[in-house]
Amino acid sequence: MSADHTFKVGKNIGFMRKVDGKFIKQFSNCFIVLSDSGEVMTWCLTKSTAFAKVEDLLLGLKQRLERANVQLKHVSVDDCCHVRDKYKSVFGNVEVQLDLFHACQHITSTTNKRSVLSLQFSKEFGLNFRQDEDQGNIRLKHSPDQVKIEETLNALINRWAYVKDGPVTQKTFHVMENLRVHIRKGCSSDIPPGCGTERNEYIHRIPNRSLLVGSTRISVELAIAIITIIFYFI
Repeated sequence: MSADHTFKVGKNIGFMRKVDGKFIKQFSNCFIVLSDSGEVMTWCLTKSTAFAKVEDLLLGLKQRLERANVQLKHVSVDDCCHVRDKYKSVFGNVEVQLDLFHACQHITSTTNKRSVLSLQFSKEFGLNFRQDEDQGNIRLKHSPDQVKIEETLNALINRWAYVKDGPVTQKTFHVMENLRVHIRKGCSSDIPPGCGTERNEYIHRIPNRSLLVGSTRISVELAIAIITIIFYFI
């Protein structure tokens, strides 16, 4: 499954306090868990991205999976090393690995977008977690082992390091070195195709476009009703 709690809800979800008529904002994030087939397995609104805010929700999901005799094997998140032990405390012996979509986003968000080569670099970096023969638009094979991924990263850095006025900034190099730590730990290796939060990002855009366009405030009840209907029909 893939889990994402970094999505910021683009509306003020809360209620009007009767005492003084002040609007009290209750939620800022939407936590979504998707199956490998893209089904919304569970979700909730949260005030922050802290794991404690979704732990009970995940425990409920674990119980559902146990009743259905389904064994969870892989969890894809963007903060793998930070939450690995926490997910294991809920689901037991499960692989908690880096979400490759977010890994690529973290890199490409630091590039110089004014460079005409920015798009080319982003495409090349997106192939960093691919087998040599798996170079299509969609990843069809498991990601390589950590040695292969780091070799590819080194080749990419050497290729772009001296491009004058290129897309790669000092911040880009810094973020790539941070990523290297995850690579060496195996956080990005042997990840099955289809595992990641690409679908989550698409789903995130739908509720924000549907939560009463033009309004800046929305009640909790209405927000939950709209999002529930959207997720049911996705």
